[in-house]
Amino acid sequence: MRQVLCLDIGNSSLVAARYKGKQQLARVDMGLDAIYENDEYMFSALAALANGVKDCVYSSVSPRASNLLEALMHAFSELRFSALTLAASGIKSTYQSAERLGSDRVANALAAYSRFKGACIVVDMGTATHFDVVDKDGSFLGGPIAPGLFSSMRIFRDVATHLSDFRVDGPIMPIANNTLEALNAGAQLFSIGGVEFSVAKIRQELACEATCILTGGGAKILGSKLECIDCYWPDLTLDGLALFAERYLGKL
Repeated sequence: MRQVLCLDIGNSSLVAARYKGKQQLARVDMGLDAIYENDEYMFSALAALANGVKDCVYSSVSPRASNLLEALMHAFSELRFSALTLAASGIKSTYQSAERLGSDRVANALAAYSRFKGACIVVDMGTATHFDVVDKDGSFLGGPIAPGLFSSMRIFRDVATHLSDFRVDGPIMPIANNTLEALNAGAQLFSIGGVEFSVAKIRQELACEATCILTGGGAKILGSKLECIDCYWPDLTLDGLALFAERYLGKL
C-alpha cells in the first residue's frame, strides 16, 4: 500500500505525518517560529519521515509559509508535492470565493463527511477558530471564522508587557479576584460561549442535529468544557489529507 507524507502548515505550526492508507505511522509537530530561527531540526525530522516515500500532500494556510514550502520542495526534490484544493478534493461546494478557502477546511470537511456520512460541523480551534459546515449530501457550505483562543492570549501579551506570564489553562473562576485569573476566565468563557452559540445557530439553520467535531490546539484546553461537541478528533486535518492522497494520487 502506498505511503505518503502529509503536511499541515498553519499560521503558527507545521505538523507532518507519514501515512499508510488511513493509518498514521509517525508524526512530528514543530512551531513555525522555531523553524525560522533554526530549520535544521525541521529538515532532519522530515527526512526521517519521508525516507522511502514518493509523494507529499500538503495544506498551507499561512502566507508567510510560501518560502518555507519552496525550501521544502527544493530540499526534497525526489518527492512529488500535491496541494489540497477544493477542486482537486472532489467535494461539492456552494462557497463563493473558493480560491480564498483555506485548504485545512477542505481537509476537515473531507474527513468528517467520510466518517459520518451526514451533516457535520467541524470546530477547528487554532490561531483562528473556524466552523466548517457540511450538509447531509456532503457539500461544503462554509461557516464563520473568529479569533482563536491563542490569538486572544497574544493580544493581551502584546499590549501589556506586565501580563507576559498570562496563561489560559486550569479551572475557570467566573468571579475572579485577581488579574491573571480574570484573564484566564475571560479568554475561556468568551471562547466557550462563542462556540456553543455558533454551533446552536448553525444547527438551527441546517434544521438538523448535525454531528459536531472538535479539533485544533485549543481543543486540548476547552474540549471537556464544551457541551455541544459529539466527537473529539485531534488529527482530523491530517486524516483528511491522507484521505485526499488515497483518492487523488491513485488517479495520477
